[in-house]
Amino acid sequence: MLPSNIQAQEDSGSQASIEILTIQAYSDDAFTEDTGDSFTAQFNPETIKHVMNIDYDTEQAIGSSGADVKYKQTRPETLSFRLEFSKSFDASNVDGSNEDLTKAVINRVEDLKDVIFAYSGDIHRPYFIQLSWGDFTFKGQTTGIDVTYSMYDISGEPKRASIELSFIGSMDVQTRAKSENRSSPDLSHYIEFKDGDSLPVICNKIYGSPDYYLEIARINKLSNFRNIEPGRRLLFPPLEK
Repeated sequence: MLPSNIQAQEDSGSQASIEILTIQAYSDDAFTEDTGDSFTAQFNPETIKHVMNIDYDTEQAIGSSGADVKYKQTRPETLSFRLEFSKSFDASNVDGSNEDLTKAVINRVEDLKDVIFAYSGDIHRPYFIQLSWGDFTFKGQTTGIDVTYSMYDISGEPKRASIELSFIGSMDVQTRAKSENRSSPDLSHYIEFKDGDSLPVICNKIYGSPDYYLEIARINKLSNFRNIEPGRRLLFPPLEK
């Protein structure tokens, strides 16, 4: 079974090219709201680092000969790899265009940053991103971009760029609750309030009724539930019904 953020794609009858990496931006952590922004590049990595960790409580009682190891949490998966762009072969120039590849090195790095790193005023944060390469998909968020330019020509333009990328896996509350076989109202949620959100609507989504909005306002010490600043994180704990 593949990890939760790495998913095998169905064979639709045409073989997907393992050389093409597609990065698609989404405005929600459920990956249902496609922004229309994407980045493509030919991708033949030497290495890809995919890390998964589980934390355990290993506290040992005084005088005991061992610890009762108890599960604490499964950390989000992480993914890291390197992209290379160069004047002689612009990895993203997959449409066959004859763009000036000297300038394309810088331009393509900026195109990449626009999709995976730039702050979006609409959602008050960078986009969630989905990486697709061959048979696999990774859903998450960008944690780092490290760009090194080299081989400058006489005009001062770099002929090559090496980009170290790192990502952390992301899963929305409903998907995570389903994967853990737990009912989402029994979980504590932290939700970032967005422009246009409504506290009763969010309560209805989590608890199945909008009637809990006053209790949630009290828990989060909101003086006016109709005037919540976008970007504020609100706690939605389990409530007795």
